[in-house]
Amino acid sequence: MARKSRIDSRRKFECVNCGEEFSSGNWAGCYGVPTQEHKVERKMYYCSWSNGFQYCLKKEKTLVIPDGDGQRTVQTPRKVARFHKGQFSTDDPEIQEVLDKDRRFCSKEKFIDSKLTPQAKMRRREVVITEQQRLIGHLQSQLAQRKEQPVESESPAD
Repeated sequence: MARKSRIDSRRKFECVNCGEEFSSGNWAGCYGVPTQEHKVERKMYYCSWSNGFQYCLKKEKTLVIPDGDGQRTVQTPRKVARFHKGQFSTDDPEIQEVLDKDRRFCSKEKFIDSKLTPQAKMRRREVVITEQQRLIGHLQSQLAQRKEQPVESESPAD
């Protein structure tokens, strides 16, 4: 069986600006401009164990880009995810890829749950139970109405 190449298994993204599909590692090239980075749909990350957390994803580096007159040097800034009150939002696909792989971040539900007092958690559960009971009652009444309606049987065609 042939092994899949590393390039084939890279994660795919779609740029919200230019609409181009690009793979992991090809962060630049939006609208064909080699220094303009692609952007993706904004995503929120939650950190329940720290209010002011900084996550350094990439150090500053120098890129050498060929152009019509030879080459030019461009400095790329370092990338840092700064969590404010335990939350961070980004549309940068490079940052999203790193944060998606890190298991220290949690869902919105877990984040909210970590901030609530025991009394608030209990009230929240009661509200959820009440809403679920209301929904069950609604679905049961719909089912009862359907059972009351006569089923039209089709007679065989001659």
